[in-house]
Amino acid sequence: MVAKGNGSHPAGDHGSGDDAKNRKPNVASNRDSHDAVGGPLPQGSISDHPIIAHPISDPPISDPGTLLWIGTTSHPEFVEPFRYCRDHSGQIAVRGTLREALSRPAGHVRRVIFARVGRDVPSASAWGQFAARYLSEPGCDALAIRGSLCDGAGRSGDAWPGGKTIRFSRWRELLPTWLAPCGTRSAEPPTIDSLLVLCDRFETAEPLLDVALHGGIVATWHRNFVPALHAGFRTVLWDDSVAPPAASTDWQQRLDPARSLTQRATPRHIWMALQPSIEAIRDATDGGIDEVISKPLAIDQIFGQADDNA
Repeated sequence: MVAKGNGSHPAGDHGSGDDAKNRKPNVASNRDSHDAVGGPLPQGSISDHPIIAHPISDPPISDPGTLLWIGTTSHPEFVEPFRYCRDHSGQIAVRGTLREALSRPAGHVRRVIFARVGRDVPSASAWGQFAARYLSEPGCDALAIRGSLCDGAGRSGDAWPGGKTIRFSRWRELLPTWLAPCGTRSAEPPTIDSLLVLCDRFETAEPLLDVALHGGIVATWHRNFVPALHAGFRTVLWDDSVAPPAASTDWQQRLDPARSLTQRATPRHIWMALQPSIEAIRDATDGGIDEVISKPLAIDQIFGQADDNA
């Protein structure tokens, strides 16, 4: 839910209580053509959807705290994390750029997310102002979600000044727990009682098998899905060494043997890939994959415990 004020108060940007629930979002066009730093987004990389504009109102004085989202909300790589934040945060304020976050400050901010499409970084002066305004508040933390154009930026570009960053394909590993001060409640993780790891080398599967063993979970490794051996497994992990990116129809063909032979509940299928593109993620989920996990792997994510240090 996106909480908004009534536009009649001088400070902040969001309201609380029943009034916030009954208000309809105001929409402003042509505001989503810049990244979080303020520079133009890469040509052809965004959709034409507008982003939500938030009137100014008094900041609330009660928890949960506000999530401040800075940057695009409609770029394909950021649609899902923004939607999750909007739907799971008690209050959210959206600003197109860091400059706007300073000129139109939000109140009671406990978490800040930068949607970082390109490699631009804020100047030391701008970041200093931002940190003084927001990050100096008790309990406030910031995170930059990196788009695919930022891959390798740590080696070839200027470092992001805010410290903590994650790739867009890994947001599920962190946001459910990291957003807790903004009212987010994590869903109960799926229960795993049996795990089949499909990959080209035993060394890749071994850490997962060790964790499963200590957790009392039946687990095994194989290079291919063999219906006669594997029909009973409830969770199947497909590594990209044996399941590279493919069209949704190819994914359906890969998963059909596992679906057709099981007489119990449909297995949960997880695809583990190195820096998958947004197109590869969509093809996998459209083809029947339940969850996509990025490598290097956070092992705890497989077993339903979010890694808070991604």
